[in-house]
Amino acid sequence: MKICTCVGCGVVFHREKLSQRNKGLYCTRACSGAARTRRKQARLAAERAARMLRSIQCVECKGAFTRPIRSQRRTCSDVCRRLYLNRATASALKRKRHALYPEQSKTLVCQNTKCGKAFLRTFRTGTGKGKFCSLRCMKRAARRGRTHHEQRARRAGVPCDYSVDPLKVFARDGYRCRLCGCKTPKHLRGKNQPISPELDHIVPISAGGGHTWDNVQCACRTCNIRKSGKVLGQLRLAV
Repeated sequence: MKICTCVGCGVVFHREKLSQRNKGLYCTRACSGAARTRRKQARLAAERAARMLRSIQCVECKGAFTRPIRSQRRTCSDVCRRLYLNRATASALKRKRHALYPEQSKTLVCQNTKCGKAFLRTFRTGTGKGKFCSLRCMKRAARRGRTHHEQRARRAGVPCDYSVDPLKVFARDGYRCRLCGCKTPKHLRGKNQPISPELDHIVPISAGGGHTWDNVQCACRTCNIRKSGKVLGQLRLAV
C-alpha cells in the first residue's frame, strides 16, 4: 500500500496496487475524468485562439488584411513580402554605403552644349560625379545627334553644330523666307503648307555644307522644295 496525493483535488489517499495505467495520480475516476475534461477544454480554447483573426494594415501596400492573433505576419501576400524585404535590404545597403562614402560638394560645368552653366553638385565620394545640371539637360544631351539634319551631317562627315536650333534660326531671320521674302508664320511650323517655315542649308549637306549657324537659313516649304540640292542664299555670320 502506498500513500498518494490526488493531483485533481489534493486529497491524500491510499493506493494498494500501482500499475503503468494506474499511477496513483487521482483518487477516483471522477477526479481523473474531471482533469481530462479540463485538459480537453484548455486544448480547444488554445485552438480557438489560434484560429481567431485580427485585422491589421500591410506594411508594404497599406491595405487591410486579417491574420491569426498569434501570427507575426506583417504583409498581406507573398508579393508584398518580397517587396518589403527588398526595400528593407536596399535601405540597409544604402545606410552602409553612406557610412563608407561621405557626402561632399563640388562646382562643375554642365556638359550640355546648349547649357554650359556652372552648378553645385553634391555627391558621395566613390559614387561618381554628375555631368549635367538637371535631368532636362541630361535628356537633351542624350537626344543630341538624333535630328534628321544632324544625322545627315554626321553621315556626310561635314561640320555639325549641335547647338543649332531651328526656332532660333527662324527668329534670327524674322520668320521670313530668305529666298522669296514671304512671311512664314510660326504657328505653321511642321505643317504641310506652302509658307510653312523650314530649316534650309545654303550649301546643301550633300554638296559639302555643314550643319552650322552660318550655313542655315529660314525658307518656306515651297522654296525649300524648289531649291532641292542647289546652292542658293547668302552665308551669314554665326549668332
